Amino acid sequence: MKAKNFCLIVFAIILISAFFSGCGMIGKDPNSPDDTTPHPKSVLVKYVRVQPIPYPEGIIPPTVVWDYGTYQGGNQALSETGDENTLTTYIQISTETKVTLYINDIKEYNGSNYQVAKYVYIDGIELVVSYTYGSVSFIYHNDGTIKVVP
Repeated sequence: MKAKNFCLIVFAIILISAFFSGCGMIGKDPNSPDDTTPHPKSVLVKYVRVQPIPYPEGIIPPTVVWDYGTYQGGNQALSETGDENTLTTYIQISTETKVTLYINDIKEYNGSNYQVAKYVYIDGIELVVSYTYGSVSFIYHNDGTIKVVP
């Protein structure tokens, strides 16, 4: 009889320990600063055209193209304020993952290239691009910081 009660007590202790261990994992904030788990995130991309525009008569809106891992996406950037040189779009990325972004803009065609990434903002944060034409790669961290990477 005593052995049976002892086994029930041990079982209860193990069960309670498992419950509290699980609660600690379930209650963890997935966006805590130490979290490096990739999460899907929609971010606002703002693109400002480099002046002067070589082909102002073009009517095709620029396309924001991005990729990370095996995913590739593209959205047209449109003006929300009537300023046809400041354009925005939302893109879906994965946090804690290297994302490469470039903008195809026919109005900025320089004779050989129409990829422009001079003034690009992600969620209001300017990405510093070291050259006028090309792409920019970044990691959007779960704590909201963005790091430009090679």
